[in-house]
Order: sequence, then structure tokens, then C-alpha cells
Amino acid sequence: MHSQASREALEKRIEELQRELRRTSRFEEINRVLLGISETVCRATALDEFFASIRSVLSSVIDTSNFSIALYDADQDSLSFPYCVVMTSVAGQIALAIERKRREKELEQSMAHLQSIFRAAPVGIGVTVDRVMVKASQRLCEITDYAREELIDRSARMLYLDDADFDHVGRVKYMQIRDHDTGTVETRWRRKDGAVIDVLLSSTPLDVRDLGKGVTFTALDITTRKQVEAERERLRVAIEQAAEIIVITDQADRAVSACPENGSSRPSHRWRRP
Repeated sequence: MHSQASREALEKRIEELQRELRRTSRFEEINRVLLGISETVCRATALDEFFASIRSVLSSVIDTSNFSIALYDADQDSLSFPYCVVMTSVAGQIALAIERKRREKELEQSMAHLQSIFRAAPVGIGVTVDRVMVKASQRLCEITDYAREELIDRSARMLYLDDADFDHVGRVKYMQIRDHDTGTVETRWRRKDGAVIDVLLSSTPLDVRDLGKGVTFTALDITTRKQVEAERERLRVAIEQAAEIIVITDQADRAVSACPENGSSRPSHRWRRP
């Protein structure tokens, strides 16, 4: 029993001595490195030579395959890297990572720019895939009176008065896209509140070679314009059929138009344009 205990104590002591030896050897190695750096300071005549010598000395205690020296400027609170050695394969990976980050940042900026346009545009903007809406701007929601979640993943058919209008727009628009890469058509939509509005639709595919990738469209509410045009036409017809001559003058009382044309025997009335 005593012999067994003595042996265990001996083995434990040997392990302690080995650890101490390794620690001592490590300290000696570090001391040699520090001495080597000191000698380098005395021998080097240029910074590049000094940095390269430091790397060579440190390689005995650490892996210096990828090695950089950073200098801190306290006044500017900044770091500079006057010396940098990177393995070719690692350098390639770093370059790819930097390029990827740069592209990601550019993409983020582009997306932010597009989103700002999406929000600020006076026309409704959306994206459809096989005539099913996958994106809708706030303005499009305002025009249709639908919330975005009510439009997304729904067929555009929900906006048309009937199947005939829906089919007509699809036929005309996609024919124009096939021939001119873009299509524009006037149609009518029914809002969620039941009101019928006139709309000018313009559509452009994301990829003209593959319409399945989606189509971006803009929707302009032209209801007021159509109403003004209809009222103008109604007045024109009424004036032409009037029993009296109506003369429209400018502020200088110069006649700018008359209906019926001059030469009629009908009595005339003058109306000054503001």
C-alpha cells in the first residue's frame, strides 16, 4: 500500500516537473524572441526591414502566415497598418468578403432609394406574377381603398368590373409587351368601397424573355381627367346646338372662339374668359 502511494506521488511530481519544464521552455522561447526583436531594433535601417524581421522572429512562437502590424495614433484616435502579410488564398477570401460587403451595401442603398420612390410616387406601383399581386405601394392601396394585405397574393381580377375587362386588359397589355417590351391601356377598376374609377395602366416585365419572373405596373387614377373631358365634350355639343352665337373673348375683349362660326344669323352673346 505504501509502495503504491509512493509511486502515485512520484508520477504526480514528474507531471509537475514536466509542466514546469514546458513553462520554462516557453519563457525561454519568449525571451529569445524579445532578444531577437531588440537586436532587430538595432540592426534595421528601414521600417519595412524592421517589420519583416519582427515577423521572422515571431514565427518561432506563433503562426505568422497572416501577419499585420497596427500603429495607433492617439491624437487622431485611429489605427494604421503599415505592414501586412496575408496568404494568397486567405487574401482572395478577404477580397471576396470585402467585395460582397460592398455589393450588399450598394444593394441596400439601391433598395432604400427604390423604396423611397415607391412611397413618394404619385401613381400606384405594384408587381404581379401571372397577374397575381406580390407587391403593392401605399399609393396603390389608397387608389383601390384596399389594405396591402388584402391585395397581396390575390388575383388582379378582384379590381376589375367583370371578366371581360380583365381579359381585355391582359390581352392588349401582353400583346404590347411582346411587341414593344411595355404595355399601356386604359381601363376601369372597382374600389373596395364600390366606387368605379378610370385607371391608366402601364406595365413592364422584370425580364422580357421570361414574363413568369413578374411584371411591374403603375396605375394612375384618371377619373377626374375623364370627367373633365366628358364635361368639355358635353359643353361643346351644347354650344354647337345652341340657338344663339356664343363668343368667347380674352381679358382684352378679343374674340378667341365662337360657336356657331361667324356668319350665322343667330343672336350673339359674349363670354369673357377669365
